[in-house]
Parts: sequence; structure tokens; C-alpha cells
Amino acid sequence: MKRINVAVNGFASTRRCPGNGPGQSRHACRDQPRETVGRRCISLDFWFFPVDFSPWGSTFNNPFLLRRFYIRPITVILQFKGATGMTRVDDAVLNGLAGFDSATVYNAVEKVQGVSNDDYTGPEIQYLTPEFGAVIGYAVTSEVTPLDATPANMSWSDYYDVLNETPGPMIAVMKDVDTRPKRAALFGDGMAHIHRKLGVVGAVVEGCVRDLEGIRAAGLPIWGLGTVSGHGPFNVRAVGRPLVAGQLLVQTGDLLLADVDGVVKIPLDIAEDTLRKANETRTWERSHFDMINSPEFTYEKWKNRESQA
Repeated sequence: MKRINVAVNGFASTRRCPGNGPGQSRHACRDQPRETVGRRCISLDFWFFPVDFSPWGSTFNNPFLLRRFYIRPITVILQFKGATGMTRVDDAVLNGLAGFDSATVYNAVEKVQGVSNDDYTGPEIQYLTPEFGAVIGYAVTSEVTPLDATPANMSWSDYYDVLNETPGPMIAVMKDVDTRPKRAALFGDGMAHIHRKLGVVGAVVEGCVRDLEGIRAAGLPIWGLGTVSGHGPFNVRAVGRPLVAGQLLVQTGDLLLADVDGVVKIPLDIAEDTLRKANETRTWERSHFDMINSPEFTYEKWKNRESQA
């Protein structure tokens, strides 16, 4: 086959395929609302354009619709290539970045691509278990209603399937989309244990958590808005959809580094350059602080060095 040009128009439904019940068409899920992505029925239209099927040499000069079909169940993430196909940086780069604090990493990102005030969280996101230090990993996003009694778009099993199928290290980024956000907990110690087991190295929650001592015992670093004691029906609304957590726009697959100062996003295409700049920044800062704290310090020396920074 020499050449196949394929255009795919596809979307995923958050409703379960109703199947072929009485009076239903063979594709009854066709008219179901499409909101986000999970283990659900997928509707795909495949169009094949001029194709040369070598060695037979048959050429189709007009586009034609091959077929519309529906698949259930399947796990799909809208914002990245798939659990095992997501873009990743070299392990050496990842491990190198893990040795830095978020402020140094942000400075390094800034030196590579210029100033951005959108690549880090605001003060509302607090490190609730700072004793665990910094973590780095790839984001997996989800939206949760811990209090509202709204129908679930998907099950928690669907959510954990995504974690299980995604290579670590992961950082779970969860957002409370309740009508009364922050009133109920959307993360607790039971979740901490299974998240850790599935390769999650930290959780960033725009919402509240509970069982903080149990989360510590599970060994899971967690960031959030605070703590409360209870929650309601506790439903997953979406997985893999872009969301804003603590003023930071996060998509599934984003590379995040989090510590006591907050969470910073590292663009994947400049991760290696960011590591190089972070090392340069650390070397310069150490020598700079040594100069400031030396007996030979003078204001003029400091001023001259600052001008060269």
C-alpha cells in the first residue's frame, strides 16, 4: 500500500451505549449527548481518500465513507494519544528535574521560552503533606462532584482503569465541580492507597480532602484547598478533560513538578533545555550566595554581580 490519506472525525460519549433494546436502532447511542471521555461507546466516521492498493494497482479517485461503527467498552483520553502512547521525556531528564524545587524549574522554563504567568498554581493550592518533598509526574485530570446528587457520567472503576493503563509517574489533578465547591471532600485515605499502588506519585486537588493522617500513612503527597470531614454521593463527572486547578491550566499528559511552593508546568518540548538551565541557575545561585556570605562581601561586588545576572 503506497499511500492512504485518512481523515478521522471521532468523538466519545460519556453515556453508556444503550444497546439494541426494543424499538431502538442498531446504533441507539448515536443520539446520546457527547460531553467527555471515558470507558464508553465511541462513534467514529472514517473517510478514505485516494488510495493506491499496491500491488493490485486499484485506485479510488473519489472519497468514500467506509463505515460508521460503534465500539464498547474502550478507554480513551481526549487530550493525549492514549494511556501507553502519551508523549514522555527521557527518564534521565525526568530524574534530573526531580532534583530541583519548583521555583528553580520555573526560572529555568522562563529562561528557555520567556516569561509566563500562567504556568504555575496560585496561593490557594497548599501542600498539605510538605514532609514528602517535591514530586514530578504526568498529569491525569478528572472532575468530581463530591456533594451533588447528580447522575454519574462514569464510574470510579472507569477512572481507576485509566490510572491502571497509564504509565507512571502520574500526578492526579482533580477539580471539585460541585454546586457548592469546597463543602465536601473529594479525596481521602482509601483513594490515597489505591492511587499510590497504581503509580500516582502525588495528587493536586482544587477542592478539599479528608483523612489527612491516613493520606500521610499511605505515603501520598497531596495538595489542596483545605480539609473537611465529610462528603456526599461522590461522583466522577469527567476524566481527561482540560481543567484549571489553582489558576493553572492542566491537560492530561502535562509534565508537572510540585513542592511546598506550588505546582509548575514544564512544557514537554523544552524539558531537556529546562534541565540544562536549571543546572546553570543552581550553579550561579550557589556561587552568588557564597559571595554574599563571605567575609570579603561588599555592596559593590554584589551590585556588579547582579548586573551580570
